[in-house]
Amino acid sequence: MIEVCRDMEHVRNFMLQPQIVRYAAEHGSDLENEEFKVDGRQGYLTYKVNGKEVGLIDFHLVTGTMAQFHPYILRKYKEHYDDMNRAFFKWFLKEVPEQIVKLNAYIPTKFKGALAAADRVGMIVEGVDRLSYLSEDGPCDRILVGIIRREMI
Repeated sequence: MIEVCRDMEHVRNFMLQPQIVRYAAEHGSDLENEEFKVDGRQGYLTYKVNGKEVGLIDFHLVTGTMAQFHPYILRKYKEHYDDMNRAFFKWFLKEVPEQIVKLNAYIPTKFKGALAAADRVGMIVEGVDRLSYLSEDGPCDRILVGIIRREMI
């Protein structure tokens, strides 16, 4: 189940869990000082399995036709990752105005599992954002993946 989360302290607590922090920020960044906010262009959605919150999606509008999202899931529930993304797509189709026709996500090349998951839910590789992510090994590429409304499951 997907639902909008307006409690930024709750978002902060989820994002600061050690298993999430390692995927939530570039190497060396400080999420403790990150400002989590909801406004007319950015928000957070929680994903629940059997009433327990196991995932969070950072969603924001980028242009008048495109939004970007970043899903996070607790490691113990990673088998639900594809279902979380599909539930988010259903929410998107129902709740987001039709003028927003596309979703994008950027995935560092070193996160092979996330790239495979994007493929499984129908996202298409659209290009490489070269040396745009700072990893512990130094700058690395990110893969831009996207999906348009008519491709969403």
